[in-house]
Amino acid sequence: MVVGLLVTAQLKSKPQRPSSTPLSNYTLLKENQENLTKEQADLKNQISLLQNQILDIGQKLKKTQSSSRQQVDQLAVLKDKTGLTELRGKGVVITLDDSAQFPASSNSIAHAADMRDLVNFLWTQGVSGIAINNERIVASTSIDCIVNTVMINNTKMTTPFVMSVVSDNKDLKGYIEKNDNLTSIWQRVKNEGLKFAIIESDNIILPVYKGSLVVDYAQLQ
Repeated sequence: MVVGLLVTAQLKSKPQRPSSTPLSNYTLLKENQENLTKEQADLKNQISLLQNQILDIGQKLKKTQSSSRQQVDQLAVLKDKTGLTELRGKGVVITLDDSAQFPASSNSIAHAADMRDLVNFLWTQGVSGIAINNERIVASTSIDCIVNTVMINNTKMTTPFVMSVVSDNKDLKGYIEKNDNLTSIWQRVKNEGLKFAIIESDNIILPVYKGSLVVDYAQLQ
């Protein structure tokens, strides 16, 4: 009985063979390798696609930056023309003042109309910028007479009126001094002693326009 129990115990304790065979393990490993290889290939394709997208975005960004630079340059030009930037350069300084030789009269004093005539004449000569008594002149600037003062950009001012003009035109001073230009002013200079002086300068600084740019009524011509 004892020998029989021992034999029975040995038979039950005999190790079992694994359910899988070496061939099945090889097949499983091979499948895993193929899956990983495919996954790696998919990831490489994704990386390639992303790199192409980055390259494409880079090209578009370069074009955008180039366009932005052009727009910035255009904006700078427009800001100069609208007086929103300080302007420096060569040009002339014009001083218009009341006569000191004759009593005050409509012909011996400087008027807002005189400065309007001057400004209009200067714009036709292609000047880059104008300022009167440190008030920048822009397209929306009004020059009006209020009793015994002149209103420019809603700023009251009195004589003398000093007009700073930036221009590359070397003959600008000569054009202003011609008697057939600005005839009303020159006649009063001769007959009534109106002060009207023009000097050239290599270092003119025009301040930034500080008024409003709101235009209620305008017509494109």
